[in-house]
Amino acid sequence: AQLEREFALGDQRVDNLLDAYGMTRSDLESYIYEAILIERLLERFIDLNYTDADWMNMYEQNPMAYRTPPQLRIAHYTVSLLGDESGSAIRNFKDQAQDIRERLRDGENHQIVFNEVNDLEYGFFGTEMNWITEAGAQNRSREDYNLPIAVVDELRKMKVGEVSKVIENKWTAANGQQYFDSFHVVKVLQAIPASGETREEAMPMIRNTVMVLSRDIV
Repeated sequence: AQLEREFALGDQRVDNLLDAYGMTRSDLESYIYEAILIERLLERFIDLNYTDADWMNMYEQNPMAYRTPPQLRIAHYTVSLLGDESGSAIRNFKDQAQDIRERLRDGENHQIVFNEVNDLEYGFFGTEMNWITEAGAQNRSREDYNLPIAVVDELRKMKVGEVSKVIENKWTAANGQQYFDSFHVVKVLQAIPASGETREEAMPMIRNTVMVLSRDIV
């Protein structure tokens, strides 16, 4: 019943899925019962065999293993250039990116906007990027995000719901001349803060790791 509520499954849909896997509701209930029982046994095993000193030792041995950097879910629109466009063409492309920015700021659905303007032949592309590591996360370089540095620098300043300015990304030739590479607009849709900075914050992940390693023992 809980699974049906959480995943918005009706009785008939559950039965159809079970039929596809050659299972009955009784089979499913037995599977769930065994899974819960194993989890309870593992939790009891851990409580009986690990002390506060053990948890502290595991955390101090490798604290970075239990840290999760902040993450962002963003809508990202880009106009890619070849580098040989005329000044008027560059201004036109930037104006198109500005139009996208205004539509996003006005609250239009980003997926609908992107579907209307995407044109891969000319390098216009918008998409939703799920859970990229937040710009400026500890011990990570700006190049880790698969985004231009100029975009990452702008994301550092932004909050959920905000839309960036039109971001100009350039590259420098051997002669020192700068050329436009692309224009970008990003909107921050959701943010997950960092976790695991202290042992208390890291405890759920530490316990889960020990539970996985303890399955064979139990």
